[in-house]
Amino acid sequence: MKNSPTPGPVTLRPSPTARRTALVTETLAYLGGVVVLVGVGLIAARYWRDLHETTRLAIAGVAAAALLCAALAVPTDKPAGRRMRIVIWLLSTATASLFLGLLGGEVLGWRAIDTTLLIGVGTALYSAALWLWSGRAAALQLAFLTATLVSAGAIGAHLDEPYWPGLAVWFAALEWLLLGHSEIVPSRRPTQVAASIGLFVGIGLTMPQDIGILLGLATITGLLIYAVQIWDLLLILIGIAGALQILPIAVTQWFPGRLAAPIALLIGGAALVGAAIAIARRSDARRSHAGPGEGPTIDAGRYDAVVFDLDAVVTEDGRHTFPETLALIDRLAAAGLTYAVTSASSTADEVLTAAGLQDLFDVRVDGRVAKELGLPEKPDPAMPLVAAHRLGVTPLRTAVVDTGPAGVEAGRNGGFGLVIGVERSGHAAELIAHGADLVVPDLAEVAVTPDREPAR
Repeated sequence: MKNSPTPGPVTLRPSPTARRTALVTETLAYLGGVVVLVGVGLIAARYWRDLHETTRLAIAGVAAAALLCAALAVPTDKPAGRRMRIVIWLLSTATASLFLGLLGGEVLGWRAIDTTLLIGVGTALYSAALWLWSGRAAALQLAFLTATLVSAGAIGAHLDEPYWPGLAVWFAALEWLLLGHSEIVPSRRPTQVAASIGLFVGIGLTMPQDIGILLGLATITGLLIYAVQIWDLLLILIGIAGALQILPIAVTQWFPGRLAAPIALLIGGAALVGAAIAIARRSDARRSHAGPGEGPTIDAGRYDAVVFDLDAVVTEDGRHTFPETLALIDRLAAAGLTYAVTSASSTADEVLTAAGLQDLFDVRVDGRVAKELGLPEKPDPAMPLVAAHRLGVTPLRTAVVDTGPAGVEAGRNGGFGLVIGVERSGHAAELIAHGADLVVPDLAEVAVTPDREPAR
């Protein structure tokens, strides 16, 4: 690594005025869209029932097609334009669902479960096409996920047993959870959150039958164990919410009128709270007695790579590097870890060259790459996820180092194993609030353990 004293090109970021103008423009566009929808809804509420069923169908179909075409007319050279296109496509998806519902329920006269199946399958195909067209945008992926759950429930409703719709939804949600975990689909964390909610929706459809209660208790246990393993607080909260839904039903169903069961729950819950307090105190005690070598650490047996934000490595103009970051990279290389850099700027290469670091990172995901791939900006995790993919590592075994709230939130949203915030301007609490696992004033405090275990 070498530092060049020669100043290089300056990275020009949008001014606050330009960013504010873009935000106002986007806000007005969304507000205008809401006003239009409210107006259409009020008109429809007044005249909709007077229209012939084929006229209603035609209106829904034309609206879906018009929204689809309107989205294509939105310029996508900037993030605001890309977001607006996704929002309009979501509206088109909802309108297409209305079209399918009118087609099945009013025009063809199908039963409710048959119409629901038509809506689910048709919307799944429509949203899947838009999802692929958009470069796998997270919002459209969630629409696709929801439609598949509706389809699964409708298929289950065609079977004889009353618990089959719930079981079908549960199995479909579990499949999405596994797809998110294995990173076969992008937007890992939103997918896992939505799939986890889908698990409990499926369980709710089986209640209060014994099979649903047993499945619910098993799901709570499995989800909590999994959430703790991947350090995901939101999944833990979903599991706890599921327990709040299922445990009262289980007690009243299996132990009707018996006081012993709720008393046992009180004692067991109090014991769990006590255990949590004891573990927290013990952890605090260990932290307070930590020696000089027991500070923030990247365990090379647990992580395979680190994804840095460019601002943690070099200043915006490329004239000054952060020696403590370069020293950390040296420690990572000595321990056998790989590393990449991300930046929203399209001049990241020039900045690194100006700093004499043009050969430091083999993997760079900057504004140019983001534009080519249609990647959204942080806090969407797309950029660090692409960096991890190009390094050949999984997010769970990757650490993210960033200096801003959006960056650490992207690391948390992407399900990365460790998110380190670098605090240089007194906003440590904000970094923690947005998902940083730890915050340091500079990376000199971060140690790297040299001994590695085989990657799992």
